[in-house]
Amino acid sequence: MWLRTVTRIASTTSLQGPTLPLSFQTIAVVQPTSCPALHCSKSPWQPLPHPYPHLYPPEDVFVGLCARAAGVLPSHCPLFSGGPAVPYGRCCYQAMVSIHHIPPREMLHFWADIHSSPPCSWLSLRASLGMCKVRAMLGYALGLEQGL
Repeated sequence: MWLRTVTRIASTTSLQGPTLPLSFQTIAVVQPTSCPALHCSKSPWQPLPHPYPHLYPPEDVFVGLCARAAGVLPSHCPLFSGGPAVPYGRCCYQAMVSIHHIPPREMLHFWADIHSSPPCSWLSLRASLGMCKVRAMLGYALGLEQGL
């Protein structure tokens, strides 16, 4: 085992209020020599392969923060697509509130198609929404990018 000083936090003269005892001025780490830093997965200094493994769209984060501030609890809503890509279906997309994984050019085409035709009936919307979700999950399970 060996002792390694990681960083010096602050001198007691730069702290506001009561000063910290001398033992809290420096962080020291005891680390086994059999597991050098940055080369052992058990090491606290092992770099992550991706520092931020889950990046979220800023607009989703903003809505989540607003919902939390308003006291709204998160719950599942089938009219949002945040998982596998949902294959296009006019009645299905007409029922959806939010759909991800759609390139901008296709989004404009789908928007024009949805609004150029008469609205789908209530039964068509529900049946189409269910089929779109099933096709998306099957496509995801089979490794297809755009569903079945």
